Parts: sequence; C-alpha cells; structure tokens
Amino acid sequence: MPGSIIVGFKAHVSAKGRSGVLGAVDARPTKRFAQIDSTVVSVSPANTSWTIRTLEQDPRVAYAEPNFVLHAADVPNDPSFPQEWGLDNTGQQVNWTSGTPDADIDAKEAWSVSTGSPDVTVAVIDTGVDVAHPDLAQNIWINQGENCAGCRTNGIDDDGDGYVDDWRGWDFVNGDNDPTDDNGHGTHVAGTIAAAGNNGIGITGVTWNSKIMPLKFLGSDGSGSTEEAISAILYARAKGVPILNNSWGGGDFSQAVQDAIELTDQSGELFVAAAGNDFTNTDADPFWPSSYDTPNILSVGAGDQFDRRAWFSNYGPRSVDLSAPGTNIYSTCAATSLSVTLPSERPSVNANPELVRRGPAAGSTSTTPSAVQAPRRGSSLRPPVQS
Repeated sequence: MPGSIIVGFKAHVSAKGRSGVLGAVDARPTKRFAQIDSTVVSVSPANTSWTIRTLEQDPRVAYAEPNFVLHAADVPNDPSFPQEWGLDNTGQQVNWTSGTPDADIDAKEAWSVSTGSPDVTVAVIDTGVDVAHPDLAQNIWINQGENCAGCRTNGIDDDGDGYVDDWRGWDFVNGDNDPTDDNGHGTHVAGTIAAAGNNGIGITGVTWNSKIMPLKFLGSDGSGSTEEAISAILYARAKGVPILNNSWGGGDFSQAVQDAIELTDQSGELFVAAAGNDFTNTDADPFWPSSYDTPNILSVGAGDQFDRRAWFSNYGPRSVDLSAPGTNIYSTCAATSLSVTLPSERPSVNANPELVRRGPAAGSTSTTPSAVQAPRRGSSLRPPVQS
C-alpha cells in the first residue's frame, strides 16, 4: 500500500517513546497491534522508502516494512492443471493413484508472489523440445543475435558464436539448428518447467512465462555422447543462461564434463541434475553428473504423491540435495498430443562410459527459476585419482 508502513518496536519501548519515534519521521499512526507491539503508520507515498530506512536505524525499532499488497493465490485456467499433483496435490487421482493432500511444491502459494519472468531462461539439455507445441511455443527462447530480418535462415553465423542460424537453440546430435524432440523426454521436461500458464489449454509449468532454450544432445533412443553433453553445457554458458536443467546421467567419471560444469559455477549458473533412478546411495556409488563435487550442482531425486522418496530414486544425505515430484507427472508430449502422464517407472541408464542416457522420466529435476544456491558438497565425493 503506497504510503503505508508497519513499524515493530523493541520490547519495553513506552508509548511516549513510540510516539517520539514516529513523530520524528512525520508518520501518523493509523492502527496498533498491541499483541505484536507494532503500529501501522501513514506517510507521504514519495517518502516511503526514506522513512523505512530512517526507522530501521533507530535503536528502538525492531523492524519497519511496507504494508504489502497481497493477492489470492492464482489458479491457472489450463484444463489439465488438476492432473498436476506436483503443483497442487488435493489427493486427486492421477494415473489411478490418489496421493496425500498438500504433498506438493506449493505452486499456488508461490504464484501469489510471482508466476515467473520472461527474462529468465532455462536451458533444457536433453532430447530436444517440440518447439511448435501449442503449450510451449510462446516460451521458446529466441537468440536475438540470429533474429534480424532474414537472419534465421540465411546460412550465416550472424552472431559469431560458431553455430549457423541457431535462432532457437541447437541440435548437437545432428549438427544443425533444429532442436526438435524425436524422443519425447525433453518435451515432457520442458512442459514441467515452463508450459505456458493460464492460456486455457493443456497444462501449466512451474513458471508460466520463463523461456526454454532447447539444447538437443540425446538422440531418438535417449542416448548421446560426452562430447555433445559438454558442447551443450558450454553453449548455454556462453549465452548467459542462469539455469541448466540436466535430466540425464550415467557412464563413468569424466574430468572433461566436470571441467565444463565448473566453468558454469565460475560464471554463476545453477546446474540442476537428476540424482538418478537406480535406488542407489550415491554417497557411496556416485551418479554422474549430479555427483560431481561442484558447488553449483543441485542434485534432485524423485518424490511420489505421498511425499515419500520414489521407490526408484537414488538417495544420499551428502550427494542428493532435495527431491521433487517425480512419479505420475502430467506434462507436454512431443508432436502427438497436448499432454501425457508418465507413470512411476524407472528408465534405464546406459552403462557405456562414452554414452549417457536420459534421467528421470517424469522430469523430476525441474526447478522453479529463482535464486537458488546449491549446497557445497563434501570432499569425500571427489572421485579417486585415476592411474
């Protein structure tokens, strides 16, 4: 509320003392909360910020804060939103399973603060994305360096980044500028993160408006090479993307991949990674890339509709940072339809160290774009020195 401030006083400040504090900044009391020793005051709207700063410097004041404008929790009009138990679990039945009410991420409560910003981009490093999907198209990232008149298809590297006509991401599998999903996994993950919200169709993402950068390094069979993974990571970093989503893993320890991730840490990006789906304690048996000892890695396991760890999810008090909804996830489907539910099944992980295969089928590594600081891992997670 412009010109309205709530002032809390420290214990034992007398009525005369409170009056003196408020009078010194020309603040007029309008309501008193005796139970919490605070007072609502009115000031000139133009002086609100100055008044708060001045009051905070007074030793008799515990706090001074704006009288914030609050809103009812936003509920999107997307018809399949009731199927998205991970956002709002009412105990509804999804894929023949009724879960525990409120075993969710409290998305509606978060949306009363923000439904996401188009200024935040999430790189989906995966099997690609159905960029024409009606619930995703408006939230696909556009490379402004390749977006001038005729630049998208002129066969010239207009922005000088080494990739020709990469106006909406890149396909590292086929070496071209069409990161279209031919597997389905990346599209499902992208919808969980940022399907357009409140647009009257399909589902809604955790963030309604943020942008998705499609970076395809996994092919139609869900596998790809270390080389292509590194290329995608470095591409996202070069574009200044703040969040890199990595729902994949497997193979052996790779110093090259760790070096690439460490570069993203140095430039301040958040590297969100699947904890893996082998029902394994990754403190003892690491899963790459989520187990690399790099501070910006957020390792995410899968939870179910009952607020329990999904039966297949990897775990580890030092190597897994948190869990997110990861079973029976209703999200966007590549090419064929608006949305599909992926059941609680454990995808396989290719053991070939030269290949990596996709992670949680339910896109359980998705995270709300926000300022998140991943906990620093302990040195015990560093791989042994190779001879």
